[in-house]
Order: sequence, then structure tokens, then C-alpha cells
Amino acid sequence: MTINHQWSLGPMNRPVALSFAEFITGALCIFESIWKVRNDVRHGGHHTQISVAIRAIRVRYRDHQSCIMPPRSKTELNLTPPPGWMTCCTDVSIDTNLSVAVQNQFQRVGFFCDNAEVVSNFSETNSHNIHLNLAGAAAKFRSTSLQLQSVQLSKIGKEQNFMAHNAAKWA
Repeated sequence: MTINHQWSLGPMNRPVALSFAEFITGALCIFESIWKVRNDVRHGGHHTQISVAIRAIRVRYRDHQSCIMPPRSKTELNLTPPPGWMTCCTDVSIDTNLSVAVQNQFQRVGFFCDNAEVVSNFSETNSHNIHLNLAGAAAKFRSTSLQLQSVQLSKIGKEQNFMAHNAAKWA
């Protein structure tokens, strides 16, 4: 099936007050919901009520829209890695993402995380200062990072890390 996407670019094919970005964001949220419901039905899972699916679409759409800010109000942050480095924007699943970096033999990885507690505890070298709930993950992170040539861990805001934040929230 081939879809001609040109129809969606023209303002005549959508309400005047609806920008292309709003249109495509809404469409993606709807398509994702349809796909999840389809998979549930196809693989013998539970049947989702339409009201539940619509509510989930609205929540996702609002999450995406809340990350859109006027161009000048965003804090400028360059996440482009230097030559030879990889950048990974992550949430609290940072130890899993580090394992992926090791498995793929990346040598220099810069991690950006929007969780101040995770950044603080994973950067801490004195194990007595680490939050009890993060101690195991922090130890695994430090141990695994020894397999890489260089690792940097930095705190960024949720507005710069919204995709990782939303992915973790929706997991």
C-alpha cells in the first residue's frame, strides 16, 4: 500500500487551526494505539475498550505537545558528540544502555540523564554516599563502564531529554 503524503502538507486538507506538526503528532499517537490494540488482539491478549484507547492517545499527545516550546525559550544544549564519541540520552535505564554500548563495542560514550539522583549517585565514587535504592545499579554502571575507554555522565533537563523520559514513562 502506498500513501501519498503530499495531501497532509497542504493546509486545505486539515483544519485551519491545526499545524502540520500537531497533525502528524496526533496521527502517530493514533497509529501507535491502533498497532498496540491490534497486537493485543492478534496475540491473544485482552481487548481494549475504545474509551481506554482514546484516553491513552490523549495522554500521549499531551505529553508530546508539552515538550514543544517557543524557539527562544528553550535552553541551548549541544548534544552532538565529539568525533569518536557516541551520545546516549537516557532515563533511569542508564545501566541497560551502558550494556548496549559495551555489546556494540563503543569506546567513548557520553550519557545524558534527566534524573539528578541517578547522575549524582552513578558519579559518586564513595559507596557510602550512594542512595540505597540505586546502589546496585550504580555499582553495575561503574563496573560495566570499565570496559569502555571513556564515559561521561551529565545531567540535562527533561525538556532536552523528553523522548527518553516519555519512553521510560510509557514502558
